[in-house]
Amino acid sequence: DRSGKFLSAFGAADVGISNGSWGGHGLVVQPADAAAGRADEKVWVMDFFGHRVMSFSLEGQLLGKASGNGSAAFGNVADAAFRGSSVYFSDGDGGEANRVERWGATSGRPEAIEWISPPQPTSDFLNPHSLCWHKASDRLLVADRDHARIAIVEPQTGQLKGNLSCPDLNLGAGGKPFGVRCLENPKALKDDIVLVITSNNPQDGGNQYLHFVDMSTLATEGACKAVLQTIHIDPQECKTPHLAGMDPQSGDIYVACVAVPHSTVLRFVPSSFTSGQNDRETAWI
Repeated sequence: DRSGKFLSAFGAADVGISNGSWGGHGLVVQPADAAAGRADEKVWVMDFFGHRVMSFSLEGQLLGKASGNGSAAFGNVADAAFRGSSVYFSDGDGGEANRVERWGATSGRPEAIEWISPPQPTSDFLNPHSLCWHKASDRLLVADRDHARIAIVEPQTGQLKGNLSCPDLNLGAGGKPFGVRCLENPKALKDDIVLVITSNNPQDGGNQYLHFVDMSTLATEGACKAVLQTIHIDPQECKTPHLAGMDPQSGDIYVACVAVPHSTVLRFVPSSFTSGQNDRETAWI
């Protein structure tokens, strides 16, 4: 729950070390959409080492999955984002795939590949680790980790439209982008915020930051407006902040860190960007 108390678990028969896998890499909730035939939310899990994705009900019932290595389906799939009846996957946490995929997901299950970007193996992406759909510009933002950039992708065709222009992020020298989350119109935050998580690679604890970026000019200028706030994550608390989620009711931000000897979840409670406050309230180990 919001206090960090463990309540229950599901999916052990489908994903996890007992199934010959390193476990789920990413977990994203697909919103309910009555018009699209989804009466309730779905939970999507990206099992990067198992080369598969799965969708579950909120109660933990397995609804569907897609698997396979290489061009048949996935390499090391890491994250997902949603736009209408489509689901997009960043297929690049190591491995050889290095691509973004769009699948039909009207029923809340993986149905069929609609496109792969790039369609043939190229150097366009190098470990695309995370992605989100930016509603205002109708673009996908892809954390292309080992190119140290946020790539912009057209969601209908998969065409690469260039890179996000945002010099204050200092990507590369200031860390590589591990995670990106579009937080448009979240409660307790101002409009149109994108969260960019940076870290070094390998896991040395360097350049660990959360950047809160004003993207209100992305649709018109193809650039960020400003980095509103940057929070340093102390490597003594966690190493390698990886992916993030947001509580749509409270606006709280949850960041998962993945490093030995243990993994950690951090909770951040936003208050005001204008006052420069955005405090870490809780660390769960």
